[in-house]
Amino acid sequence: MYYAFIQDNKINGKGQCPCSGEVITCVEITEEVYNNLDRYMWNGQEIVENPNYEQEEYERQYEEIRQQRETAYVAEVDILHAEKQKNTVLGTWTEEDEAEYIQKVIDRTNAIKERYPYPTPPTERE
Repeated sequence: MYYAFIQDNKINGKGQCPCSGEVITCVEITEEVYNNLDRYMWNGQEIVENPNYEQEEYERQYEEIRQQRETAYVAEVDILHAEKQKNTVLGTWTEEDEAEYIQKVIDRTNAIKERYPYPTPPTERE
């Protein structure tokens, strides 16, 4: 048997043994619901398919990718900016350095975008 655990009017977990407690409600569910519980929600009376699942999943994935890109930019691109600033202050920054800098920023930015592509919004999927 499969169970979903409801706490504070939300699905808070799942298991194959019922639980008991004053703050947790245990609801029997099918194996299909158990295996895909993230696609479901508690409506206050029963577990139903979440009509906003695709949009919420897209937003979760988008935020995850945004954070990965941000981390990569800090590690891979910001160092280029720091190098430019340092050499500009020291008066050793040349036109050749500027051209090389611009190309490196473009290349690294494109590599990060390729490595961490944003998901396709649900409205644009076939």
